[in-house]
Parts: sequence; C-alpha cells; structure tokens
Amino acid sequence: MNPVCPWILVIDDDPWTREALVAILRRVGYRVTVAPGFDPGLIADPDLPHYQVAVVDFHLPDLNGLEVARRLKELQPDCRIVIISSEPPD
Repeated sequence: MNPVCPWILVIDDDPWTREALVAILRRVGYRVTVAPGFDPGLIADPDLPHYQVAVVDFHLPDLNGLEVARRLKELQPDCRIVIISSEPPD
C-alpha cells in the first residue's frame, strides 16, 4: 500500500475478534484504531484521524451496531460502515 494509507476503525467487544481484524488489516498496510465499544471521542476530536471505513460488531454491550453506525455517520458522514457478527443466527 502507499505510505499514506487510510485509517480504519474497528469496534468489537470480543478481544479475539478485535485482535484478528487488527492483525489482518495491519498486515495489508492499513492504519487501525481499535475500541471495545462506541466512544464519540474517537471520531469527534478534529486532531484524530478521519476514518475511511469502520468495522462494527452488531452485538455490542451498550449500543447495537446499527446505532453505532448511525452515530458514526453523523460525526463522519464519508466513513463507510461494515457491520459484522460472529454469533450464529437464532
């Protein structure tokens, strides 16, 4: 990848999933910020990166992934959102 590669935000409460996603994304050259849940400070501070993509777990403890996606889009409208889940369907 080129030296100024995009930032990706990974939000997942499961440490194994977070670590796996971060390892894969960094291996291919992305810069990654990781969080166990939604923190508006990660995206509202103008000194922090603008995220091209956010990978968001659907099943988070405080807010579900759809609500996190809605809030992310309010703060960074150009950020693309990928919602994931490692839980089997009911």
